[in-house]
Formats: sequence, C-alpha cells, structure tokens
Amino acid sequence: MRAAATAFAALALGGCWTSSGTATTDPRPSPTGPDVTVELASVTLADECGDTAVLRPPLVPTTTGASPPAPITPSQGPTVPPASVACAPGYSCTAPYLLACEQTSMQLRIANRAATGSQQVRVGKVELLDDNGKRLGELVPRGPMRWSSDDGRYAPWNQLVDGGHTLAVTYPLSAPLWQAMPGGRWQAHARTFQLRVRLVVGTNERTVEKDAITVAMLAPPVPT
Repeated sequence: MRAAATAFAALALGGCWTSSGTATTDPRPSPTGPDVTVELASVTLADECGDTAVLRPPLVPTTTGASPPAPITPSQGPTVPPASVACAPGYSCTAPYLLACEQTSMQLRIANRAATGSQQVRVGKVELLDDNGKRLGELVPRGPMRWSSDDGRYAPWNQLVDGGHTLAVTYPLSAPLWQAMPGGRWQAHARTFQLRVRLVVGTNERTVEKDAITVAMLAPPVPT
C-alpha cells in the first residue's frame, strides 16, 4: 500500500513539473530571470511635460553598413525640424522631429530568451550623474509603456516579458533639477551626463548604465 502511494505521488509530480523544476501550469513569473537581458537603449534629458508628454518612438537596431531604416513618425503631438538623441552603438540615432515639449525619458530593450513563461522587470532607481560619475540626483520613473509596431504607438505595459519575446519599452522620467546646475537648462547643452538604472528582474537586482548623454536642444524662442 505504501509503495503504491509513493508511486502515485511520483507520477503526480512528474505530470506537474518540467525537468528544470518549473511548474508548467504556473502563470507566475519565474523568480530568477537568468534568461532576461536588459539594455538601456537611449536616454532623453529634457523637461517635464506632464499629461501632454509625447514620447519618441524606439530606436531601431541597424546592421553595420546597411542603410538606416525610414524614420518613424510619432502617432501624436506637434513636430518641428530635427534633433539628435543619445543612443546605444548599433542603433539608428536619427529623429526627424523636435517635440514642442521634450519629455525626459529612457528607453529599454528587454529580451526574454526562455521558451515559455514570463518575467517581471521593474525599475527601482534611476540616478543622474555628471561625466565624472558624481551623483546629481534621482529621476523618478512613471507609467511604463511598450511600443507596438503593429499600431505604431505606445500602450501601457504591465512590466511582464513573455518567453521568446523582445520588447521596446519607455519610461517618462522627472526632469533633472536644471536650476541647481551652473547655467541651468541652456548651459547644460555643453555638458555630458550618465544615467544609472537599478532594476529588479524576477527577484534579482541588476544595474544598467549609459554615458556620454547630451541634453536635448531647446526650441529657439519665438519673437513676440
């Protein structure tokens, strides 16, 4: 009788668990997240636009020597002539517009190489540093959005990445305290900055960084 019970228990476990020890029917994210990679693709240091914020579309990876992809026009918001964006090597950095109010933001490229399941990716802290690594303060993230290439626009994101998927996501950030810097917002164009982002992937903490970030140009004042 005891042998039969043991065999039944082993059979039940064998039906619920894969060889990796992950429950095949468990919808919750795996706690470790070793298959998830996160890249800080681009950063826009600018202003705080509040409810009127319009976010840049994600930067598109390009192959060395290949022609850059056609620029993506934002789905909403006013546009005027070009501005540059800080981006990662291998990405197209051309943006054919300058927003009337440029929202401070960051773009992440998140890939889950696992075949199944999902992982939660949360932003814990975003720190702004000068080009020497001196901490200048924190930028508060809000309202994560994921880019939909089908719709050509952003949609709210639940911070889960399904297995076998790569997402382009963006977070609006509170603006740097320009008034606390010598020369304020206008003189910041002559400087470069760094961004350090602390993440929680599953239950593991990670840090991604980007340096040599330049500040988005202000639109020239209109004479009245």
